[in-house]
Amino acid sequence: MRTSTRVWKDNQNSMSVDRGPLTYSLAIDERYERLGDTEELAVYPESPWNYGLVSGASFELVEREPGDNPFTASGVPIALTTQAQRIPEWETDSLEAPDSGRVPESSADTSIPRFTWWDRRGTTEWIEYDLRSVRELSEVSTYWYDDTGTGQCRVPQSWRVLWLDGEMWRPVDNTTPYEVAADQLNTTTFTPVRAQHLRVEAVLRPGYSGGLFLLAMT
Repeated sequence: MRTSTRVWKDNQNSMSVDRGPLTYSLAIDERYERLGDTEELAVYPESPWNYGLVSGASFELVEREPGDNPFTASGVPIALTTQAQRIPEWETDSLEAPDSGRVPESSADTSIPRFTWWDRRGTTEWIEYDLRSVRELSEVSTYWYDDTGTGQCRVPQSWRVLWLDGEMWRPVDNTTPYEVAADQLNTTTFTPVRAQHLRVEAVLRPGYSGGLFLLAMT
């Protein structure tokens, strides 16, 4: 069988190695979850995953006793070991996503980037904006990421907006409620503040993480 390589331009120009119908990859721990009542499965990493081969590193062939089923990863009688290194640019999330201005089709949209606090769950998290100069602000909108049915992210339990007053973060005096609905923009208005630094703080639901597609302010 012929060995070939493929370059994935949309994934930081990463490269995969194929041999016939097989694609080689570094072994990681995996968790499978069934998607609702369907036969489809979602696969999630349970160990560090964003590692790539060290260029020029050799492989070592390790022989071991075959298992009951030699066609499984645990039962195969041989294994290849090599060196790997973490690639920080490989991420499923984008820190720039909330500032992209792109509105998703829904809170479960997978066609555009999003920002998440994964894998922190049930904690209080925040995202901060440096506006580069002092601006008067009175409105913030969020579009929350929620992959109910396929993953572990949900709209937050609650959220609020804070602004940096000197060296102290202060909550804004909002005049409309903080909504946490999926599949829509959640907009709050508040008494105008003049600030260069703004934070959106989110209280994640117990047992779940969360994230944002869009964060807009005026």
